[in-house]
Amino acid sequence: MTANVSFTSIDTFFSRLAHRVWEMAIAVKHRRNLAQLADRDDRMLADIGLTRSDLYDASSEHFWVDPTATLQERTGRRCRR
Repeated sequence: MTANVSFTSIDTFFSRLAHRVWEMAIAVKHRRNLAQLADRDDRMLADIGLTRSDLYDASSEHFWVDPTATLQERTGRRCRR
């Protein structure tokens, strides 16, 4: 019985660890995409409904927060006007 409990706890530990590593990889991907957007000129950003200020605000979020939500909210607000 003890062996099953320890294997279960080890399995849980590695499962959680793998999940955290995956979340970190996704956060890095989002930040990389944000950096690619920042490389665009202002005219190109305006074509997709963004400004430099939007990118700055999105990059100011915590690292683990997906900046996509901030950008979508900004463009959505402008489209409804």
